[in-house]
Amino acid sequence: DEDLCDMNQIKANAAEVKQGIIETLGNQTDLATQLFIKSCVNCDRNIVYRYIGKQSEAQHDVVITVPELKDMLKKE
Repeated sequence: DEDLCDMNQIKANAAEVKQGIIETLGNQTDLATQLFIKSCVNCDRNIVYRYIGKQSEAQHDVVITVPELKDMLKKE
C-alpha cells in the first residue's frame, strides 16, 4: 500500500528491505515456513517478494537467492 510506503523508498532502500526480509524469514520457526525454505533449496528456486504500487503500479522485486536460503537453514 503506497499510503504506508512509497515505492521509490522501497527501491532506494532495497538493501535494507532485503535484509529485513531475510532476518524475518530466517527467524520463522514454524514448520510450514521451514519446509517451504527447504523445498526452495532442494528445487534450486529463489524466493521473490514483489512489491507493486497500487497508485503508481511501479514494481520492485526482492530476490532471496538459494545461497541466502541455505544460510538461513544453517542457523537451525
